Amino acid sequence: MKLIFCPKCQDVVNLLTVLRRCRCTSSWGAYHDDVRAYYGGEAIPIGFENPSLIQAIRDRPKTNWGSNFEAFVVPFDCPTFRQVGEHGQDPWACPCPKKKKEGD
Repeated sequence: MKLIFCPKCQDVVNLLTVLRRCRCTSSWGAYHDDVRAYYGGEAIPIGFENPSLIQAIRDRPKTNWGSNFEAFVVPFDCPTFRQVGEHGQDPWACPCPKKKKEGD
């Protein structure tokens, strides 16, 4: 699971396939597909190790503290989670040329 943390407002945002922003709008990001995502602004990318999160949910006690799960800060150089410029353009989107109209 890919998320972003905003150091300005301390919001944590779960990414979707549509662009999402933190409360103060300084950080943003989105999934391109099931694996690849991008982020920008002030965002710091973080992740949850899905299997450990699922196991912690399964082991959830009725009282007291629950189980820990693995979370991590994504490194600067990550092929599946890329930082992009201020315009928030999907780095994997096809820059397809425009089709010419008849008569052009």
